[in-house]
Amino acid sequence: GAKSELWCQIYSDVFNSQIYKMSSEEGPSMGVCILGSVATGVYDSIEQASQRFLSVNKIYKPNHDNHNKYNDLYKIYHGLYDKLKIPFSEINNFVTQK
Repeated sequence: GAKSELWCQIYSDVFNSQIYKMSSEEGPSMGVCILGSVATGVYDSIEQASQRFLSVNKIYKPNHDNHNKYNDLYKIYHGLYDKLKIPFSEINNFVTQK
């Protein structure tokens, strides 16, 4: 998802907040590198090491009209979930019976 322009914009719209896409796509290994450099004393803090290793490639800004649409859709989904929770549980019980 993080590599997709569309998904980054959707996240921004749904959460109504800016999404920062980092220049590095090596999240876990970069995190280990940052923590290791602080643990070994190369940098004094995670913030200092992060400033050295990370940079923002793009910022996705929320579209407030889309945010409102996603909120409306979530209300519909939530209502469906409440109505279908018991039937889906019954279907699961039926399918898993031996």
